Amino acid sequence: MCGKEKSVNIEVKFARPDVDLITQSLPLGIAEKRLQLLPKILQEWSSIELPRHLSLESLKIIRERRKKVEVFEKYARALLQAFDALDDAGLRRIAYRIATNETPIVTQTEFTTAKQELDALHDFLTRLASVEPHASQKSKGGRQRNYIAYVVILDIAAIFEWITKTEATREVDRGGKGDIGPFWKFAEAIWPLVFGRGKYGLSSAIKNWAGVKSGEKSPLIANIALRHPSWGVFDK
Repeated sequence: MCGKEKSVNIEVKFARPDVDLITQSLPLGIAEKRLQLLPKILQEWSSIELPRHLSLESLKIIRERRKKVEVFEKYARALLQAFDALDDAGLRRIAYRIATNETPIVTQTEFTTAKQELDALHDFLTRLASVEPHASQKSKGGRQRNYIAYVVILDIAAIFEWITKTEATREVDRGGKGDIGPFWKFAEAIWPLVFGRGKYGLSSAIKNWAGVKSGEKSPLIANIALRHPSWGVFDK
């Protein structure tokens, strides 16, 4: 897959010959107005959303950050348990220790401030403990998908569904020849322009995208329609 981010071309441009090849990959019967809008859609995508996707952090960095967050949450829950095990006298003692560490002469003001900070910390830890783990953190097993490839495929699927008015689906040749079908042909025409390595990684990306089964959709076309209402993106 496209795990080597340094090979990615962040400044993607869709020249006229590129758009012609993408158009030729589409099935017959596409509305003429949407065919005329396709170059604008592609250029808008390449100017705004696509650079954001291609500059995303690698999955390795995301995993490492997630592990650190999980460690933080683990110790925060342990601290909350230790917090709740204290009685009022114990909390006052901790507040007093904090105050004496910061000033040689502890007044009621310093003590009250330290106690209020402890109360605020307890509230924060309680709120943190109530947060449910993210769905992606609950999942176990299976091969992690390349996130950059995944969001790019989501956008390609959105463009395909907008211009064809049909659902983007993965189709596989029963004879073992690999991916086939209208969506594959369309993605096959766009993929090399984004990642610059031919079809390398495309089959895996579509397989991962199809296997997520989360119903996730890209807001690409809706966002473009909002930015350019005069384009009539959703006109028939």
